[in-house]
Amino acid sequence: MKPGHVLAPVLAALVLMAACAGCTGGGTGQGGAVPEDGYQTAVDSYAPVVYGDANGDGRIDQQDVDYVEGVIKGINACTTLSDANYDGEIDEVDILQIKRIINGTQTELTLLDMDGRPVTVPQPVDRVLAIGFGFIEETMFVLGVEDKLVGTGGSNRSPTARYLIPELTKFPDAGSIAMGINYETVAAADPDLVIIRKNPYFQERGDKVVEIIETLDIPVVVLRDPNHFHTSDITTLYQEIGLLGRIFDKTESAQQLIDEMDESVASITDRTRDIKEEDRPRVLFCGLGSSGTRDKGGVLVVWAKECASTFADLLNIKSAYEGSGRNCLSAEHVLNLNPDVIILETSPGGTEISQLYEEEHYKNIQEVTALQEHRVYSIGWLTLCGDIQLELPIILMIEAKGTYPERFNDINASEWIEKYYMTIYDIREDDAKNLKELHGLAWIDSYGF
Repeated sequence: MKPGHVLAPVLAALVLMAACAGCTGGGTGQGGAVPEDGYQTAVDSYAPVVYGDANGDGRIDQQDVDYVEGVIKGINACTTLSDANYDGEIDEVDILQIKRIINGTQTELTLLDMDGRPVTVPQPVDRVLAIGFGFIEETMFVLGVEDKLVGTGGSNRSPTARYLIPELTKFPDAGSIAMGINYETVAAADPDLVIIRKNPYFQERGDKVVEIIETLDIPVVVLRDPNHFHTSDITTLYQEIGLLGRIFDKTESAQQLIDEMDESVASITDRTRDIKEEDRPRVLFCGLGSSGTRDKGGVLVVWAKECASTFADLLNIKSAYEGSGRNCLSAEHVLNLNPDVIILETSPGGTEISQLYEEEHYKNIQEVTALQEHRVYSIGWLTLCGDIQLELPIILMIEAKGTYPERFNDINASEWIEKYYMTIYDIREDDAKNLKELHGLAWIDSYGF
């Protein structure tokens, strides 16, 4: 990570170096027993924990070969990751596996996914079915491995994924965790790996999907989305990218993507870092009401103030809504909140700012300060289905500039967004403009934002 960035690397996982009395080795050929305890050590990157990192320093190199030799001889303590080939024994075969990993000639690799599950994946991975709403496919595009996709599950709803990888519309679609998975489609795609991006509010369904797909004798790697309705950490995205980079042997490209995203995030947060509590306007993060919302007498939809799609604290933004969970606000409630700024988030009711001013449904909240002062902004479809994607810095820019325009008066948001798209996806300016419009962000140009 570059010096001065707001987000220092976090632990990709914790590795506990546990002594094991049964780990005697002694050259008997039977090897030492693998400890059942967890493992903990600082891993100073977003790379996942990989079996073969015997000494737990976050790297796999000759020192790990030496360490396992010491385990076999009874000199070094047993560690879970010493079992490089994940067969329940620590022996000379593990040394061979570590050497293969170092040389890049391994045919399998066991690593921890973001559920903390050891998963053995083939190397190289050639056939992938991705279940999520586009993040996996978009990241694979950046890593240059989108040609390994043989099936999808929900990504057809992602404007970015569809635009970058037009072939997605022709791939078999296995459905989604939210709406249900067609397991026959999964099996028919014949993947050698399924990657699933889970989110907190479908936790049990996600667990069940993983369990069933594993019965098809297909390895499953789990990612965890820093989701729209759940308090989370922006670094979860970086961990997901690091895990995908290791699976596809694209660790350098993954780290470059992380650095580029973090640099964009830092360029925004550096400008809002010193804003005092008393100087923060009250911002209502909300969605336009759908027919279901209106049937309940609601005007706007709100989520918890710590809603992950806003990362309000990261920008020193004060949320006008102090409640928890997902709720419908009546016109009276909106008037009582009287926010200084409104940020429209992705919602079935639409994302167009003009709707608030022109639709009859919103006529009773026109006296709100944000509407009176025309301080309403929209992130369009950037969190479709609640997922946080690689466009997170774009969301932060819209929110930060809308809330603190005086601190961003030298930034043309439209140009900034287009440059971000061009940098992240290595695409032309015309493509960047198209993506901006597909996400419902054309208002930025018309507003001169």
